Amino acid sequence: MLPLTRSDPAYVASYRLIGVLGGGGMGRVYLGLSRGGHRVAIKVLKEQFSDDTQYRDRFAKEVGAARLVSPLYTAAVIDADPTAKRPWLATTFVDGPSLEEWIAQRGKLDADTVLVLAAGLAEALASIHGAGLVHRDLKPGNILIDANGPHIIDFGIAMTPDSGATTANVMIGTPAYMAPERINGGPATAASDIFSLGATLYYAATGQTLVNQGTFYEQITQVALGRFNLSKVPAVCRGVIVRCIGQHATDRPTAEELSQILTGMNVARPAHGWWAAAGPLPVTQLPKPPKPSRRKVLIGGSVLSAGLLTGAVLWRPRQRTSPSAVSPSETMSVEETPPPTRVMWQHQSGAEPQPPGAEGARVLVSGNKIVAASGTTVFAASPGGSRLWTQGMPSPLLSLWQWKNHLLLSDMRKFWTLDPVTGKQIKEYPATSADSYDGVFVIDDFVIARSLSQTVAIEPSGEVCWKLSRPARAVASSATAVLMRESGRLVLRQLTNARVLWTLIDEPSTAPGTPPGQQDPAWRRSEGFFSGDFAIFREASVISSRSVSNGRLRWRTPWQAPVSDLQSFGDVAVIAADRVSAVSLDKGEQVWQYPARGARLATDPAGRYLIAAHERGLSVLDTQGRHLWTEAHPVAQPVHRVTADENGIYVTFKSTDGPDVVAYRYQL
Repeated sequence: MLPLTRSDPAYVASYRLIGVLGGGGMGRVYLGLSRGGHRVAIKVLKEQFSDDTQYRDRFAKEVGAARLVSPLYTAAVIDADPTAKRPWLATTFVDGPSLEEWIAQRGKLDADTVLVLAAGLAEALASIHGAGLVHRDLKPGNILIDANGPHIIDFGIAMTPDSGATTANVMIGTPAYMAPERINGGPATAASDIFSLGATLYYAATGQTLVNQGTFYEQITQVALGRFNLSKVPAVCRGVIVRCIGQHATDRPTAEELSQILTGMNVARPAHGWWAAAGPLPVTQLPKPPKPSRRKVLIGGSVLSAGLLTGAVLWRPRQRTSPSAVSPSETMSVEETPPPTRVMWQHQSGAEPQPPGAEGARVLVSGNKIVAASGTTVFAASPGGSRLWTQGMPSPLLSLWQWKNHLLLSDMRKFWTLDPVTGKQIKEYPATSADSYDGVFVIDDFVIARSLSQTVAIEPSGEVCWKLSRPARAVASSATAVLMRESGRLVLRQLTNARVLWTLIDEPSTAPGTPPGQQDPAWRRSEGFFSGDFAIFREASVISSRSVSNGRLRWRTPWQAPVSDLQSFGDVAVIAADRVSAVSLDKGEQVWQYPARGARLATDPAGRYLIAAHERGLSVLDTQGRHLWTEAHPVAQPVHRVTADENGIYVTFKSTDGPDVVAYRYQL
């Protein structure tokens, strides 16, 4: 490939080429480096194809397809110009081998890891199919793995609903991973991708392809007739693989259904470090970055695409080639800077870890400062880490809340309020019960605290506004009323005096069990909101909607995965579980979905954006559920809380073996 020059119309970028990742198909893939040191994958259409309208069209379709898929499940598109003289595509660099490379080097996977892989790929395919795409070439070589999960790449032959005749009747792919209906001349569908997934899982579980004996045509015949030997597949994986490689498309589950099947088997989706049980990932020896020159380069990315072969099956086994050095003539610097990271600062809080199931938080953001509790000390720090104030308290094991313009602290017996600017104590609230509180519900003008023997509502003045002689759990509130669970009854009370507005018998429903290793207490809590005449609330994983005026049940849905958060957003309720789902308030019908598992939710002050802090990053959606951007987390720790104000988005991360961390992000 000839080096790009300063006069090339494709010159646009902010990266330097430092290595070659592969050169198969119609493009050459480079490893690029940004000024900030971030690696990117760079794909450039080969020069011999630059004037071929068919290849340029396919390259443009690859760019369009890759942009439609959630960046959580593929190499995220950074930028592209398919109309340039030398079309290019830039994506994030997935720092890990392909599944094909891993199996070739280390052998087959154990059964449990195969099932976790299946869960991750099912979720990825659900995102691809949800975007209206059919991948058409899913196989181990097109799956990259890293510590966060599998990533499906190579959308060069993916089909969109508006795919033209150039690809509609072409069978492209690898026979061992092609569905029978495609070999028999039928169209590629989402069910075809599920077959490819099953064949990929067979390879992961056995180290062999689904068909590997005989000539090319004999292998095609075996697939067309469904002649597969599954004796080498571990029994625990066999049922999943058998469903995926069903002879008829209608016999196979959808990607969504496969996810539900795996959830029912208590298979967790890949979390950070999921691959550790299978052993360390192979280390890829990447070339060292050359010294910057004054020349410039275009950026591109993703991975290869297959050439078209009308009326035939294109069989093209591929190995991703090892990186090699690029000549100095191909190494160029740039003037234009890449999009900056959205993380404006991050700060190690120094707070003690929060015990499982504890109320409140040990770290929160108040204004433009971090407030943290550690032992008997509460302190505030600036984003730069400078200590602003320190306040000693008479009791340890403190929890924090933001209450109106004050900081609220409690040791679950007493409450205190502090001035967030100076740290000075404003008021102490004496204990109102001989028991410790085991539930605290903070509302604008009240704190409702529950102990084993009573429930009290405390005003900012310190006065006990009202008291119930039994424990009750607040689940949702408005400015004037609070909905409470009281001994098998749902009771709507007036907020200022606890007067009963209505009451009804309503035992809480039994929620689905929590998968092993996912015992987050937040998934078992109660929370909710009022929106007009709708009271939407959850208890563990059961979501209910009732009329505020009379308590009539509108709908109730036991969620099939642990629910991590519930948020009001415009005219929908947003439920975070194995994905983020928006449902209508009146009927509970799904309006839109976004693939993000175990998210914590927030909205901006104007209610224009939904913010989801999930296990793989921070995502922002608009009121229609459209993805706007995603930023990877600066630390690999579980998310505890996300909040937003006019200055930006704040995410706190929890840890069981070290201090909490707070990250502050760009203003929306």
